Amino acid sequence: MRHRTAGMALDERVQLMTRELGLDALQQAELKNILLNQRAEVMAVWDNTSAPAALRISATQAISEKTADRIRAMLSDAQREKYIKSRPHDTPVGAPGGDLQKWMTATQGH
Repeated sequence: MRHRTAGMALDERVQLMTRELGLDALQQAELKNILLNQRAEVMAVWDNTSAPAALRISATQAISEKTADRIRAMLSDAQREKYIKSRPHDTPVGAPGGDLQKWMTATQGH
């Protein structure tokens, strides 16, 4: 059985969004960079154990909002309309409405 790595989870999110939104190669590369940046920012927040959990949660939410804004900015109008539609809460992060906790868990070697 293969173990999921952070890179595999990231590639799966990029592939999912590519299928759902019809991303071109340039958008896929940009999306991957956006998601890598999000992961690094969130990991830095949670690695700072001196900060209270409530502050880390708030910072994580702000990072997620900034990431969603960055993703929306790279999409065409038609893609943006698909992206902002409501999604189930268990959708992977990187996809519209994604669940950050599931993403963080998946990137920790599952």
